[in-house]
Amino acid sequence: MKAKIKKGVLWVIAGFIGVFILRLGYGYIIYADGSPNMQNAQNHLINESMRWLTKSNYASDRYKAKELGSVYQAIDQKYEKIASLTAVSDQFAQDEAQIRQTVKQFNALIQFERKSGLPGNRFINLAIGVPPKGFDGMVEKIKQIGKLRDMSIDKIDKTNEFKQLNARRVSLEKTYKSLLSFKDRSGKIDELVNLEEKILAVEDSLQRLGVQLGDFDAENEFCTIKLSLRETGALTYSIPFLSRLKTALEWGLKYYTLFLFLLFLAVLGTWVAVKLAQSLHWLPSALINKLGDKT
Repeated sequence: MKAKIKKGVLWVIAGFIGVFILRLGYGYIIYADGSPNMQNAQNHLINESMRWLTKSNYASDRYKAKELGSVYQAIDQKYEKIASLTAVSDQFAQDEAQIRQTVKQFNALIQFERKSGLPGNRFINLAIGVPPKGFDGMVEKIKQIGKLRDMSIDKIDKTNEFKQLNARRVSLEKTYKSLLSFKDRSGKIDELVNLEEKILAVEDSLQRLGVQLGDFDAENEFCTIKLSLRETGALTYSIPFLSRLKTALEWGLKYYTLFLFLLFLAVLGTWVAVKLAQSLHWLPSALINKLGDKT
């Protein structure tokens, strides 16, 4: 009996050692020092930090749409166009200077800027407003700076939104004129106060609406380029051995213990089922004895 218990304990220990070694090796394969996985994690953090620009840039295109027959009507399309680029550089200062020179070359504006990190691990995030005609050229120019890792271009139609804002402005202006016409009439003090408050509220709405519509003005037309540049080269990624050891040990204890517990429940369930079947004579005695010997 003692020999069986000793043998069982050795099997349990050997199983845990095997799971521990497999988890440690998995960590070295998937999370190797300087691996793309770690760099992708850094890129993910950079992209998350790019969720900041509250001001929207809009542009417009005029094209001819054919109606019934052969009549063409000019239509202005309002749209939002955003290019998102992620790049790495081993000459960070030089590439940053080249980016700023490109901004000047295309008469663009830096609308947002965030810099962080120390030499060897520096980041810069930029939101650049560029005139629509220079958008494609500037994107191609920036693609050549550093080493491009990811890029996407999104174009979203905003024509309906622009029309809705204009319709709302017309409605508010009519309401404003109507309220002003009541100011010349006599009435109670509280009624005049309420009227004045309504007029002020409509004026405030008109001002806010004017700011929104101002973004669509031809003189304010821009497309957006979001650029994230990360420094590489001197920077190396390294996971300490003790950290890998700790992770593998914790993972092994957690899941190997869970495995043993589930195995115990399976054996216990089989034993209970066999005893129950034996007491109720559900199974042939030979099969019950055979199962009982195994459990």
